[in-house]
Amino acid sequence: MTKLTSLAAVAFTMLAATCTNLHAGAVTYVFSQTGFVDGGGDAGTLTTTVTGTPEAGGVLQLGDLTSFSSIFQETVNGVPENFDFYSANDFYYDPNSAGSLEFSTGSGQFGIEACSGGDDVNFVCEGLSPSSGERLDAYGFFEDLPDFGVSLTQQDAVVKLSKDPPSAVPEPGTTVLFVTGLALLFVTAGRAKLR
Repeated sequence: MTKLTSLAAVAFTMLAATCTNLHAGAVTYVFSQTGFVDGGGDAGTLTTTVTGTPEAGGVLQLGDLTSFSSIFQETVNGVPENFDFYSANDFYYDPNSAGSLEFSTGSGQFGIEACSGGDDVNFVCEGLSPSSGERLDAYGFFEDLPDFGVSLTQQDAVVKLSKDPPSAVPEPGTTVLFVTGLALLFVTAGRAKLR
């Protein structure tokens, strides 16, 4: 093995260790949004769990998600009703910007949908035109027509980062890569002294 090849192997191993350390793995967020009230005064809560690999700066968008689930629970006459959603139509969250959560799920065409975030509530679920200047003062929306009317909330979602985010593919340990790089460096240095 030539000196240049040995140094290249050491550099590659140490770079891989560094890059693995810099790579952000999958994260899981739980968004809880309360304060939903429909026309009959029934209370509701929207709980959404997403897992994905954040972009630079921690931003998560629809294409970054590996899983999405959202449950709207409304209590009608003392009986809880659950409405489950398993895919998002759009999604955006920036952990560095309060109130940045925006997503929609379900379908207005089929009469069951939920939205979170002022823009999605107004422009997706309510169908208002951004150029109209009309806006509802709401940050959450749910409807299941014809059984349940529109439920709105003025409360923003509370965000919690999961302590144990799942990892789809385990990454090699940075310590192992770093130690391997050091070992190659010592072997190369030892061979150079023997010559």
